[in-house]
Amino acid sequence: MVHTEKKNTEPSDVKSIWRDSTFRRHFAGMWVNSFGNGVFNIVLPLLVFDRTHSFAAMGGVALATQLPKAFPGPLVGVLADRRSPRAMMLWAYLLQAVLVLTIPLAAGASVAAVWLIGLIAYAMNTIDLFARTATFVTIPRVYGDRRSKVNAAFASAWTSASVLGPAAGGFLLQVTSADVLMLLDSLTFLAIAAVVLTIGVPNTPGNASTAPIRKSLLEGLTWFRRAEGAGRFMGSIAAVAVVYAPLGTLAVFAVRDVYGDGPTEAGIVTSAAGAGLFLGTLICQRLADRPKEPVMRRAALWMAFGAALFALPSWISAAAAMLVVNLCGMVYAVSRSNLIQERVPMEHLGQTMTAVQSLESAVQPVSVAVVSAMLALAGPPGAAVFLTVFSVAAALLVLGGGRLLAPRTETVPPTTSRTPSALNTTASAAAHGGTR
Repeated sequence: MVHTEKKNTEPSDVKSIWRDSTFRRHFAGMWVNSFGNGVFNIVLPLLVFDRTHSFAAMGGVALATQLPKAFPGPLVGVLADRRSPRAMMLWAYLLQAVLVLTIPLAAGASVAAVWLIGLIAYAMNTIDLFARTATFVTIPRVYGDRRSKVNAAFASAWTSASVLGPAAGGFLLQVTSADVLMLLDSLTFLAIAAVVLTIGVPNTPGNASTAPIRKSLLEGLTWFRRAEGAGRFMGSIAAVAVVYAPLGTLAVFAVRDVYGDGPTEAGIVTSAAGAGLFLGTLICQRLADRPKEPVMRRAALWMAFGAALFALPSWISAAAAMLVVNLCGMVYAVSRSNLIQERVPMEHLGQTMTAVQSLESAVQPVSVAVVSAMLALAGPPGAAVFLTVFSVAAALLVLGGGRLLAPRTETVPPTTSRTPSALNTTASAAAHGGTR
């Protein structure tokens, strides 16, 4: 049984989600919390290094922040489908507000400080996964048919705050302490929790089944296996993850070690990635009402073009590659989220999204290792060919017949796209989460 509730719809003559006060509050809360995440992401590794003077310890804590996607990631999705989204979001934000304040205490411990910080970071990101998954399953229930525009807007909030947060955190560390910045991050969790109380987040779960969790998990897997194009969908997502994961490593290696350019050029190349992500979120808002499969396909093809630019021996081409691949990667990511919310039944929504995230997490370290080996053997041109091939593969998988994730019993006319390529036009005119 799936509970339904009255969606926060707007009059048909009001096209902009920005005129909706509920959305504006939600967006502001998301931005403030994402900004706090950005500050946290720069303060945490610097705090660990300051206490230990060890890059290995800093890397170990960074790894702990990514492990929740692998475990308990898929289980989080099943629980998010079967619990009250409102309660899950509130508890998750409040627990994180408390846990972040324990990090300075753990850092002051004389014994096992790094292990304590790593454990806290793992716990925080596990809890944050509950909050993010609950938000994902809530969006279609609160915003209805406007979910695509809301997803794009939230992506822009995350991107802009994630760029500004670390910069602000680095500056603030010069004038205040890490303890004060952890307190600031704690307050951002309280802010988003307060917003949740005001935006009509549903209390009823999407899946009201009382069957054991294991049965719900198997039911979700069974639905997914029977959905049309499910294998192609996951294959395309894995291929894009292969392309996206090693970008930073490839860019830094190409600019500094191969082309011999300095920190200024390396900084410009890195900034191009952030610019690409932000431009991608703006383009997503323009494409929100377009059929999802054509947008994903074109985004993947443009990623292939961007990846090929790494083969050119110039830091300018590396910057252009980072801009194009990150822009199109964001468009692809938001479109696949929109597709999941549009096609997957409400009772399996959280489980599907966390399964996608787990697949991406499993693929990414393998891709980084392979690209690092190819850089040693064939340099940036070899890595560029590798990434280009996987980008084209992602597009071809979306190109297959039939709609992705459509029930096989459903008879659907072929999806057609508008004649001009939306990505082509927008990209030429302008000339992707996650977790902490």
